Amino acid sequence: MPVLQWGMLCVLSLLLSIGFLALHLPAALL
Repeated sequence: MPVLQWGMLCVLSLLLSIGFLALHLPAALL
């Protein structure tokens, strides 16, 4: 697997986790 594909995968998972946190942290704080 090329390095570029790994980079895209890492960025995608990072964005997913950030979005997940952004959705769930306010609910947890409230």
